[in-house]
Amino acid sequence: MNKFLKSDKIYLKKIHFDDDLANYLDMVNDVEELKHIDELGRYPLNKSDLQEYIKSVNGLFLSIYDNNNEHIGNIRVSDIHPINRHCSFGILLNKKFRNKGYAKEASRLVIEHLFKSLNINRVELYVAKNNLVAIKLYESLGFKFEGCKREAMWIDGQYEDLLIYSKLFKDIQGK
Repeated sequence: MNKFLKSDKIYLKKIHFDDDLANYLDMVNDVEELKHIDELGRYPLNKSDLQEYIKSVNGLFLSIYDNNNEHIGNIRVSDIHPINRHCSFGILLNKKFRNKGYAKEASRLVIEHLFKSLNINRVELYVAKNNLVAIKLYESLGFKFEGCKREAMWIDGQYEDLLIYSKLFKDIQGK
């Protein structure tokens, strides 16, 4: 197995459409868990759908594994702009692995790689206003609130604001 980034608790590797996708399928078909994630949980996906999605991602798409080699989630970095040096960031973690520090550790590894190895200056993300767990994670990673896209996401029969957060390279300098 080709480990791309690693720490004491986890490792990340490039996701591939030939991987065992059972856990990923469970995550993307859990409608209640995904109601705050744009693009997922709206339509049921099968393995073929997921393989096509993986092939279509333009950017850095990594699976997160614990030290028992169990797939626990994914991180996607997309919209990488080579001139302005910014990108979009998102993470999805299986609910049974939450509150164990995996999401924070995986995010930290990827963000550090973006800044130090890919010369990215700005990492940005959108998060649903009521996704308080994700907001807490992003703020603990040093992301700063920038504003919101009003009523940009349809959740539970109503529109919800999407909050815009970013982290700049200069935010980590000296750490």
